[in-house]
Amino acid sequence: MSASYAHITGEIVATGQVQAKPGMGDELANWIEKLKAYANENEPGTLEYSFARDGDTFVTWERFADLAALKLHVASQVMADLKAANVFAKPPAPLFYSGDLRSDKADQTRATL
Repeated sequence: MSASYAHITGEIVATGQVQAKPGMGDELANWIEKLKAYANENEPGTLEYSFARDGDTFVTWERFADLAALKLHVASQVMADLKAANVFAKPPAPLFYSGDLRSDKADQTRATL
């Protein structure tokens, strides 16, 4: 886990908690849905994009094929528009993970938890 993705090779998972400004949770949810739809249609390297919500607080989970896919996602016009919408109470601070989450070892670990 790291606040930077610079050292990661292969698949990258980005997770984070984001907070909407008070009363702007629905607007942020709409933006997240736009990002998800855009990624599904235009970013083949975005392998997974999920989120959960509790009021104005969101948890995101994104999985990318590699660094190039993550950079493409971050540089998208939809992402730029989201940033310009000024809906975040504070800037997002994602955490990055590396590794093949679908490996046999990972499956065995989940089975024993």
